[in-house]
Amino acid sequence: MLMDLGRTIFSWLTGFARIGSFLSASVAGLVLLGWLLDIEVLKRILPGFVAMNPAAAVAFVLAGIALWGRSSQFNDAIGPSSRDRLLWKIAPACALIIGSIGTLKLVGLLLGWEAGIDQILFHDKLAGSGADLPNRMAPNTAVNFVLLGVSLWFVGRTSRVMGALPHLLAILVGLVSWLAIIGYVYGAASLYGIRSFIPMALHTATLFLILSLGILSLQPDRGLMGILTHAGAGGQIARRMLPAMILIPSAFGWLWLLGGKQGW
Repeated sequence: MLMDLGRTIFSWLTGFARIGSFLSASVAGLVLLGWLLDIEVLKRILPGFVAMNPAAAVAFVLAGIALWGRSSQFNDAIGPSSRDRLLWKIAPACALIIGSIGTLKLVGLLLGWEAGIDQILFHDKLAGSGADLPNRMAPNTAVNFVLLGVSLWFVGRTSRVMGALPHLLAILVGLVSWLAIIGYVYGAASLYGIRSFIPMALHTATLFLILSLGILSLQPDRGLMGILTHAGAGGQIARRMLPAMILIPSAFGWLWLLGGKQGW
């Protein structure tokens, strides 16, 4: 029974990587369409929310391509098609571009000069109006793209150290994005924004979380995912504890912020 459950979870996780890659490329493509046609709901989901930067949308399209290409390396049940083999070959280039976009933005922020990587597309539409900040890539978004690009570059390596690195970086991406998501839920801007910089968009954080889970799902028999997919009692306990480990701290954080707002 436990063995069958473990195999079922293993199979589902392997397929989730392709679902994540499709969602990343599709949502980012709709964002770019929104910038092209000035459709606000595609750019920012809800009125008043932060719009995803066009450069970030391009990076997410590339991330979806790279993740799909990497998934063909592990999906033995389907077998790589000619399209999958092409995506597998260009996946490292996509990962390099993703990491470069984040790195250029971070270097510009650290050195105090504007690299302009996040202003290449739709430059005339990115200027802020009134109290709004100009639409630029947020610092935490840039950090996540660096981590994501390195993770997608090294995923699939057979050595023990390099094999664990993509999972570690994907977990860091997931933590940063989850913090931003619960910040939106709590109404706490300090969790998804950094000082005077434009904050991370909600759909940006959501796609980061999906991609991080997709990378972890590429090799569900290794690292943290190996514990969750283990057919034994340890894996069963870990699967039962995981929702509580995520939701209980988030709920207590919300209560703490609510108490602070009430002056308790």
